[in-house]
Parts: sequence; C-alpha cells; structure tokens
Amino acid sequence: MGQPAPAGYYQNNLIVAFRFVLQRYRATLPASYALSLDEYLAASGDGQRLLARLLTRKGPYFLRAGLEYSEIDSTDLALTELTERGLLCREPGPADLLLRRITKQSLFECFHLPKLLRAKPKAMVIEHILGQYNDQAICRRLLVRAPWVRLKHPEHWQLARFLFFGTTNQDWSTLVLKDLGHTRYESMPLKQPQYTDAQALNFRLTAQQLQRASYRLDEYPLLADGLLISLKPMIEKNKEDSRLQRCAVRLGHWAERNQYFDLALEAYGLAEMPPARERRVRILHRLGRTIEANALHKAMLVCPRSAKEAVFAERFGRRNAGFQPIISEMEIAGCFDSVEQYALTKLLKPGGWGLHCENTLFKSFAGLLYWPVIFADVDGAFTNPFQAAPHDLFEEAFCHRRQSLLAKHERRLADDEAFVAMLSDTLKQKHGIANRLVNWSLFETIPLHEWLKAMPINVIRLVAAFLIRNLNDYRTGFPDLFLCHGFHDFEFVEVKGPGDQLQPQQRAWLKQLATMDLPARILKLHKP
Repeated sequence: MGQPAPAGYYQNNLIVAFRFVLQRYRATLPASYALSLDEYLAASGDGQRLLARLLTRKGPYFLRAGLEYSEIDSTDLALTELTERGLLCREPGPADLLLRRITKQSLFECFHLPKLLRAKPKAMVIEHILGQYNDQAICRRLLVRAPWVRLKHPEHWQLARFLFFGTTNQDWSTLVLKDLGHTRYESMPLKQPQYTDAQALNFRLTAQQLQRASYRLDEYPLLADGLLISLKPMIEKNKEDSRLQRCAVRLGHWAERNQYFDLALEAYGLAEMPPARERRVRILHRLGRTIEANALHKAMLVCPRSAKEAVFAERFGRRNAGFQPIISEMEIAGCFDSVEQYALTKLLKPGGWGLHCENTLFKSFAGLLYWPVIFADVDGAFTNPFQAAPHDLFEEAFCHRRQSLLAKHERRLADDEAFVAMLSDTLKQKHGIANRLVNWSLFETIPLHEWLKAMPINVIRLVAAFLIRNLNDYRTGFPDLFLCHGFHDFEFVEVKGPGDQLQPQQRAWLKQLATMDLPARILKLHKP
C-alpha cells in the first residue's frame, strides 16, 4: 500500500492499449489519429513514459515545473522529442484552461491587475484577465513566467481511450484498479471490433457530440434548434440508438421546462422511448389540443411501450385508477439519518433482520443465476477487454438473441439442488468479477445461506427470470427494504417520507410483485 508504481507501469499499459486500438481500428481511424498512436509507439522510453504520465492527468496544459518523474532520465529531452513528433506543443490554445493551472499569486505576478482583485476569488481574477487579454497574449505571457506544454491533439487520445474501453465511462484509472485487484473482468473472446467501419464509428462519435450538447442547453440555449435539426436525420438512420433517443427526450424536457412547447412536442416526437409519449400527452392537454392528446393516450392504453407508460396510461385523468398497492402508515418520532433506515429499525421484529437494498437485490440474484447467459460468446456482445456486461444487456434483443441458451439454462435451474449449486458456485468462483447486475457487497453483508432461509427458492427463481427478460424496463423502482421475519417469512417495503409520492416505476414493480403473489407494501411516514 502507498508504494509508487513500477517505472514502466503507465507506459506499458498504454502500449497495450494503443496496439489494441491500432490492430482493430487502423483502417477505421482517421489517418492523423492513427499517426499519433504510431508516433507514441515509436518514441523513446523516456518519451513514452512522460506522455503516459500526462495522459493520466487532467490536461491539456501541464506546467513544466510539475513534470519531473523518477522514472524519466531527462524530462527536457523527452519534451523535445514529443514536440518533434507532434504530440506536444507550446502553441496557444484556450487560455481559460491554462489560467486554472496557475496559482492566484502567480497570476498577479504575470499580469497588471487591480489591487482590489486580491480579495476576490480566483475565478473572478481569471474572468478579469480573459476580458483584458486575448488567448494568445495570455498563453505567451504565461509561457515566460510559468512555462507550460500542451497536448497537441487531445481528441486523438480521447478516441483511443474510448475505442479501448468501448465506453466513455471508463478511463485509464480502470487499468490501475484492475492491477491493484480492486476490479476483475471476465475473460471473453474478442472476435470482432465494436465498430466495423468508419461510418459506424463516425455515427457513434456524432451521437456523443449531440449528447454532450443536450447537457449544455441551460448554458447555451441557442443550441436547441440546431440540436433538433441534427437529431432528426440521425434518428431516421437508426431509430434503435438509445443514446439518440435519450438525447431527444432530454431536449424535450429542457424545452418543456422553458415553455417552448412546440419544440418540446417535436423533440419528444422523435423519440419512441418512454416518457416521450407521456410528456406529449401532458403538453397537448395543457395547450388545449384535446383530440390529439386523447388519441395518443388511447394508443398508449392499447399498446404501452413500458411498464411505466402503462401505469401512466391507466391513471392519467382518472384519480385512483389502476393498480392500488397495500399502504400502511407510521408516525415519525425522534431523529433519523434517512426514512429508510428509520423504517427498517421500527419494522424489524425480534430475531429478524432487514436491509435497505432496493434495486440491487434481484439484479444481483439475476446476475449470478444467469451468469453463463450474460457472459455467453454471442457475436458482437463483447468487443473490449474491460466489459462488465455484453453491449446489449439492457436491450430488448438480449434474451431473443440468446433464446435457446436461456431455455437450456432455465431447464437446469428448474431443479432446486442445481439452482442452489449454481448460485453457490458462481458466488464462490466469480466473486469480485465485474458484472453490471451484481453488487458483491450484498452477499458480504448477508451470506447466501441466510437469503435462502429468508426466501423460498422459487421466489428467487421467479423474480430473477422476470427481471432478466425485462432489464431495461424494471432495473429501477424495486421496493426499498427487504425484511426477514423468520424462515421463509419476508416482505418488501417501499418507504415514503412526508410529501414523497410513489413513482410510476415503483408502482409498476409493486403491481408485478402482487401479480406474483409476493408480500409487498408501501409504508408512509408522517409527522405527529
């Protein structure tokens, strides 16, 4: 613990990553991107080690004073080499990013600033400098007083990282966590790249750009119209792309919140995923366009696209319509950290136990029971070495593509002894391996044998089988608490504090549990 990484640690990791990317995507990558990776691989050991260090830090600017590493013999020679190879530069870029790297005291030493700014926050000092000097003047002045270097093409390294991991949710720290033993990954054959041609890759990158824009609408409202125009042809090309669907819904939410109702209706109209139709119904009613709203509402009743949408369609305009869960009430007395923990302590009976585990409970059981199905060698499901799930885990096609495998696996699970053996063996053999569904701490807190005493095998079998077929629709909304009152005596409790309302997805789960004849209720807490 606390020991520095071996001299070539970061360098060797990036060599593996960049070779992986070039091997799979050289023909797909723009030539300039591939050239950057080639230049890195051709650099000297010092050059590779220095750039590897920089790529694990926040850039694109780095102060020269902070570039001394014990594993690098000559930082100056490495900087010269990387500059000659076109990987680093001292050309000015966006000055605000550089100014954040400089201490407030140094900013006063480098620029002629009013004395009254000394008592102001650094952010105000930076704002003043940006208003007085252009980017080039700022960067050149700082280069003399606080020498810096800049990554010449940050986007090249970002794309390489994305292609190696297959997602924007992981960075180079993933490699460190793996090597430290904090995270392990299932070993899967990687038979094909995630993107088979430049067109597929460009589509994904464009979708990511639109996603990023949709998160910045509050900052830049003028992006909205252009975002809508860009989304239309993209969604027409691929209506199944969940990122684009979410982007359209996000645009619709923003427009609705800001009362741009025509824009909201158009954005929601691009999306097939819930809650797009629900929001359209609500907006149309608000605008007095009752005939259109009623027609869309009727279509949702006849053919809902999700459990949440079905709940909305049943209840909209009809107070207390649809499924009504069991409700109990309790007065709050004293202090508490959370309503869930308060309820848990009050509901526990002598000799019983309970846990606030909500969505992790049956997702974890499903992840363990269906491990061979989740990590099956299906074409295109695994394309990167650090995947915690197949690409299609939360898509409708997941079970359809594995239909025969699923049926065969469930025939085995139909036998209680085989069921318990499967759970026990998977828990033991796979413990700690990353699985998007499994929360390993759940079984560290409560051992498996205690769960099996609390719930009959068939309950776990029934709910896990339902969930694996409906992951996208039911991955959230499960009741907060699991309570065990004795052998095979249990219940699920959704806790609502004062003013909290039951969400449609929670209502959908409570309805499903009632259909399965499983004990579940809402506990409403209120002040005396």
